[in-house]
Amino acid sequence: MTSPMSSVAPMVTPAPQAVPTTPSNIVPTTQPTTSPRVNPAVSPVPAQMGNNAADLETAKRIEGEVDKLSEIKKSAAIVNGSTAMVAIEYDTAYKGEMTDRIRRMVEEKVLIVDAGLREIVITDDPAMLGDVRDMRTRLDGGNVFEEIKAEFEKLMQRIKPTA
Repeated sequence: MTSPMSSVAPMVTPAPQAVPTTPSNIVPTTQPTTSPRVNPAVSPVPAQMGNNAADLETAKRIEGEVDKLSEIKKSAAIVNGSTAMVAIEYDTAYKGEMTDRIRRMVEEKVLIVDAGLREIVITDDPAMLGDVRDMRTRLDGGNVFEEIKAEFEKLMQRIKPTA
């Protein structure tokens, strides 16, 4: 006696096929796409998003690394593209000044955070530290870099005058 199941062929489902992405089935567009659910006028994204936000985050991380140095009490940093400006305040136990050793240690900490930075300027001048902190406060408060750009460039020239 044969089983009624033995005469039924097993069902096989074909595997899904990938659709190749060839130039013939890709439609280029120059129009930005937006979600119908996102209203840009009420978007929670701060005005400083983009490179400004990434640079601000990098600056905060640089401060965290530089502040780990025993000679440094507090630092303030601003990043603009591939340039980092770092102002430092020495710990009271450190009785020295800016030396090549301190400069190298700060630069190493900066590069730990972002090895792509190409220009790193460092100052231990208290007045310049105040200037950097002031600019950072404005950036932290939502100002975009373009609003402090002239001040940043002027301070860069004071820290690192051209030869």
